[in-house]
Amino acid sequence: MAGLGRHWGLAAALGRALLGGRLPAADRARGCPAVTGALRSEWLKLWKRPAVWILLAILFLLLVLLVYVLSWFSTRSIPASVNLGPGVTKADLLRTYYPQNFHRQFLSLSSSLGEVMALILGVLAVGSEYGWGTLKTMLTQGPGRLSALAAKLAVIGILLVVYVLACAAGAAATSAALGLADGAALQWPDPIDIGKALLASWLMLGWGAAFGVLLAFLFRQSALAIGLGLAYILVIEALVFSLLRQTHSSVVDTLQKFFPGPNATALTESFGQAVRFANQPQPLVSGGQAAVVLLAFVAGATLLSALLLRRQDIV
Repeated sequence: MAGLGRHWGLAAALGRALLGGRLPAADRARGCPAVTGALRSEWLKLWKRPAVWILLAILFLLLVLLVYVLSWFSTRSIPASVNLGPGVTKADLLRTYYPQNFHRQFLSLSSSLGEVMALILGVLAVGSEYGWGTLKTMLTQGPGRLSALAAKLAVIGILLVVYVLACAAGAAATSAALGLADGAALQWPDPIDIGKALLASWLMLGWGAAFGVLLAFLFRQSALAIGLGLAYILVIEALVFSLLRQTHSSVVDTLQKFFPGPNATALTESFGQAVRFANQPQPLVSGGQAAVVLLAFVAGATLLSALLLRRQDIV
């Protein structure tokens, strides 16, 4: 009778596992270790992936060579006879590349090329899972779809912090070297302004990465997602709006307030200009409003990514 009772107990436990969707308490996986495992897995995948660091290296080189060295050399080559505008001197332009303005320089990179690199990072983090066929395995063995997405986004956010700090350090070091080369006194921005610039840069890159993640979930691949993402950033937001702004239409100005690119530019401009030229337009919106709009786009892209992942059939 005792053996029969044990058999009935095992059968009841098996029935609960199969019919009720529950396992015996000893066999239930705890949520916290599963989520921690997902974070470790995502960190390992992205940290050891060469493409992540190649993107950072490209961004770093563009900052040092294009934004600083080549622009500084071009400014130094301006003849003294050239009229730079009312109240603007060659020395004013050179101060753009000195430490007092380094936070503005890496911010300007974040709102343009930085957004592009972050988009590619976001696409590769998700699109490669489809290409390698590992998404199904990850979701069946992981803590759940939304938890897996949260882990992936958290790791991307940490990597973007590395991107921002690396670019800020590169801008600070290069600006100091150029200032010393010109014999200028090294003056640094207020630490609070530097902190705000770091947060603003991270927000801009965060939008690019969130947009890339959304496109990867939408098209289930990397190539098309990167192509359409670059087309949107470089053609629609950069070229089309640049042409439309020349019409000086109030409708165009109002329309731009609802797009992330113009708001990223406005957020950069809210930190001021190193050189103020005559008839230079004012920022489209305030820095606070631009940050709110970018946060809304990041949240919207994240929500849409979660909805797509929940409803997709992973084959």
